[in-house]
Amino acid sequence: MANGTPNPRLPERIGRLDELANNLWWSWHPQARELFRALDYPLWRMSGHNPVKQLREVSPDKLQVAAAGSDLPPVIVPLVKLDLKVLEPAV
Repeated sequence: MANGTPNPRLPERIGRLDELANNLWWSWHPQARELFRALDYPLWRMSGHNPVKQLREVSPDKLQVAAAGSDLPPVIVPLVKLDLKVLEPAV
C-alpha cells in the first residue's frame, strides 16, 4: 500500500503493482498504463484510469489470473521487478 505496507490482496508475483500504482511513473510510460488496462479494462475505464482505485476494486479472481500471467502483457515481469526508487528525482 502507499505507506510501504504490501497490499495483502495482491498475489506475491504481482505484489509490487501497488507500489507502481502509487508512483506517478506509471502515467509517463505506455507499458505501465497497458499493464493496468489489461488487468481489468472495464474497471480501468470506470476508475478514470486511476490504478490505485482500480487495485482497491479489482476482483480477487482477476488478481489471481494476473498473477498466473495468462491475461497480462509480457511487460508485467520487468515492471513489477523495477526498482522504483531509482526513478525518483534526487532532492
